[in-house]
Amino acid sequence: MNDPELGYINLPEYFTRVLCSNMQSGEDNFENLGAYIRSEPGFLGLVERCFGDVDEKLRTETIIKSLGWYGFRNRMAAIFLEYQLNGKFPVKPNLELCHELVALEENVKHQTVEGFSRAFMLGLYWKLHRYKDNNRFMESFNWKEVLTHFKHTKARVIKVDWLLFMIMHFHSYLGKEVLKEALKGTPDYTELYNRLDESQKRQYLNNALSYGASINEAEFFYQARI
Repeated sequence: MNDPELGYINLPEYFTRVLCSNMQSGEDNFENLGAYIRSEPGFLGLVERCFGDVDEKLRTETIIKSLGWYGFRNRMAAIFLEYQLNGKFPVKPNLELCHELVALEENVKHQTVEGFSRAFMLGLYWKLHRYKDNNRFMESFNWKEVLTHFKHTKARVIKVDWLLFMIMHFHSYLGKEVLKEALKGTPDYTELYNRLDESQKRQYLNNALSYGASINEAEFFYQARI
């Protein structure tokens, strides 16, 4: 397997911010999201270009209520994926592009908190990266193998994307059997990190910085350890 070498992907902060927020369906959330969209010119511009078939008058709350949060979110993700593929924003996005993102999210729903779209966001980053760079590691990587390790994790975490990120790296560096054994009981991720050689640690940290910058999350930049 190729080493996991990840890079920066330009995901707009206005979109990653809502993916990282609790967006459980509700009247207040729809109104708040509508107000937020109108406050972000880039966000509003995409809605006006790509959601006219939902509401000809382009009323943000009406569009969100018609599609629901997940339908709205998926269409936005499809817009960015099509732009990466074709170099232009679609009038009507191809929602089939989101199927594997939704599948990844579905596979970890018991390890995260409902309402947050962080696994979906990791999937979006991953697919955009594949489209941009034809990344050999990403093309050959088998998420199904990594997801088998999740049955050993009992706790629910909001930042499930970072948990996936860690397990993906440890799976690549240490191998399936070593990781499977280490995750029995209460996993010690710091101990797993300490098993890596210096080049692997350097690559892990560089990849974490790339992903953190891509999703506009500064928190990781201020941490010196996992």
